[in-house]
Amino acid sequence: MTDERQYSHWVGDGCPGGHQERIAFIVPGLAPASYSGNSRVHWAKRHREGAHYGLTVQILAQAAKPVRNGPVWPYAHVTVLQRACRLRDVDNFAASFKPGLDGIVKAGIIADDGPDHVQVTYVAERVRHRGDQCVVVSIERLDEHEWCHPEFHRCDGGGPGEYARYISAEPVR
Repeated sequence: MTDERQYSHWVGDGCPGGHQERIAFIVPGLAPASYSGNSRVHWAKRHREGAHYGLTVQILAQAAKPVRNGPVWPYAHVTVLQRACRLRDVDNFAASFKPGLDGIVKAGIIADDGPDHVQVTYVAERVRHRGDQCVVVSIERLDEHEWCHPEFHRCDGGGPGEYARYISAEPVR
């Protein structure tokens, strides 16, 4: 597996708007499958697994955050890369990563995980070995101008734009 430290980084160009700020980190393993809509597990097990995964993401996000008590980002673009032997479809993967998004909010990086504050892109990549399975999270701060750009969000008064996109990589041969 790729060294985790190379993904835990922050990039900033020093601009007053801070639109180039980005945090990235790796969460080992996969998001809890018990959060999938197809899962038939007891609610207590789902809660336990979600709380553990959310806390793991929160700790990793806080470790990657450049300023420990810095301001939260009002607008952000989150890219979640699922690296798995058996890829989940977009609905199941998005549902299973919900505790992870909550962990990022609790870490104090983004203001909220709703469509008024964050745009999420889910990317899937097949790996060959179970030891290589992980979730790579990249969070990019957006300023108000970028948030109103049609690619990210509609500002025409018609409500939020596309909340989540899903990209699937070519299968490993």
